[in-house]
Amino acid sequence: MLRKRLKNRWHGFAQRQDLHRDAKCWQSSVQAQQILMEEQQVIQQLLDNQFGYHLGVCSLFDDLPLSASSRINHRFEFSDVSRSCNNMRCNAEQLALSEQSVDVLVLHHVLEFANEPHKILQESQRVLVPHGVLILTVFNPLSLWGLYSIIGRFVHRNRLWRRRQLSIATVSDWLKLLGLEPSSGISHYHRPPIASHWLQNKLRWLEWLGKKTAALKWGGSYTIVARKELGALHLIKLNRQSKSKTLLGGELASSLQSPNQKEINH
Repeated sequence: MLRKRLKNRWHGFAQRQDLHRDAKCWQSSVQAQQILMEEQQVIQQLLDNQFGYHLGVCSLFDDLPLSASSRINHRFEFSDVSRSCNNMRCNAEQLALSEQSVDVLVLHHVLEFANEPHKILQESQRVLVPHGVLILTVFNPLSLWGLYSIIGRFVHRNRLWRRRQLSIATVSDWLKLLGLEPSSGISHYHRPPIASHWLQNKLRWLEWLGKKTAALKWGGSYTIVARKELGALHLIKLNRQSKSKTLLGGELASSLQSPNQKEINH
């Protein structure tokens, strides 16, 4: 019985309604507010440089103005659980959007809680216009948060700790297979998930250390920007001599020969 419960804690994923309820409860904690605020600032900075007609946002958490500063006029939010009248109810694994219809797509903590994360990326690639942009924010397993989540999935009732362990390298490989060119990634919040303002302030030096070792990407979460690339164009090298004979005829082609070539022919 205990073995079965431990197995469910490790492999089991919650129902979407229960997951959103736990996310809303965790969102009010100290560590959640700090890491979400840092992620929000980075995403807004990234969106400042994006242009287009349509911007879609899907987030596990409520009331985050991720796209508030975007210059794109038509912005819409969607979720697989009805949360507000402004949200479109739509499963990220089966987007109710036509092909090549969205310029920018933001998926905020969606991939690591999905039953089929590959399917979400495939759908994202399908709905993005050529050279469209996909922005992904995911909890980082190679971090203090990832280390704590290994323990937290057994000792916490909150289902947010029972998530997939998706590293930057893994997500980047998936994106490349779909023709999406990813960036190196931006790491967020290097302090551990501690629910104490006093300890969080004492550990501010970890943020300084994280900036000094930015290449290691060991923050609690990361954001990847991927651009949908078109298929590479392959140039066909033509034989100029055969082309001139075909288009210009034998007499005109022979007149284009050099004097040395004419002497050899005679």
